[in-house]
Amino acid sequence: MRYERRASIRHKIFDHVEAVIFYGELQIRATIADISNDGLRLVIDESETQPLPPSLEVGTHIEVAVRADDRAMECEVRRIGEGELGLRYFDGVSNARRKALIARIVPSPPADQPISSS
Repeated sequence: MRYERRASIRHKIFDHVEAVIFYGELQIRATIADISNDGLRLVIDESETQPLPPSLEVGTHIEVAVRADDRAMECEVRRIGEGELGLRYFDGVSNARRKALIARIVPSPPADQPISSS
């Protein structure tokens, strides 16, 4: 059994689930590593081929969508570390925006399936 906990009653997200960071048109896959009542820590997936853009800096506002929990929120970047981001909850997003973000998530390719060369 996997241990999960809620971040807060307000945000209703779990740790150790996949999240997608939306920064402009860029989607960055990450895993929620730690959560608290005022923020969360995301670890960028090793499968990400693009580095974090240089314009992403402390104080930048991003959107984070969690398909498993059907949640999306706006966050402010508090800390940028080696392969991880520290975020502060900023605000929720509207129901229509949440649905649009969840729908925009590009599915990741299965890890055990080789990439075909044609």
